Amino acid sequence: PMPAAEIHIFKCLSDNCGALVRDPITGAVASVDVPDAAAVAAAAAAKGWRISDILITHEQADHIQGVAALKTATGAKVTGPQAALRDGAPVDRVVGEGQQVAVGGLAFDVWATPGHAAGHLTYVSKAGKVALPPMARAALDHSLMQRGRPTTPARWSWETPLVGSLE
Repeated sequence: PMPAAEIHIFKCLSDNCGALVRDPITGAVASVDVPDAAAVAAAAAAKGWRISDILITHEQADHIQGVAALKTATGAKVTGPQAALRDGAPVDRVVGEGQQVAVGGLAFDVWATPGHAAGHLTYVSKAGKVALPPMARAALDHSLMQRGRPTTPARWSWETPLVGSLE
């Protein structure tokens, strides 16, 4: 069986956070959104990880403003919703509901989870035992309710776990 994805969450900007997801077998690393390119790059360097991918969850500026700089610095492949491309993020691959994305050997199903933002996506890897994004719990709740599944018990705060475990 595939080991669970490695996750590193860190504070970014004054009111946001960054998330890195690593495939423990291939070493591929994705940044989930890029609120601040320098902070994301520093977090990856501190872990000894090299960013290969950027997964954009939605089009809001505080999630895409650092994408271009991080892509230039790392050569990362950028995947995200059409709305992020429309709003200026340098998206290489536009994805939506029902598609799949790979980060190394981790396969993620793409769920459309509008609510927090019109173009919001959630990336779900059952084999990697992780659901992304950590930031948009409200959008994930909305999607879970639509699918008849239980929602998260609390809204996001620094004390609340940020990534949903699928174990």
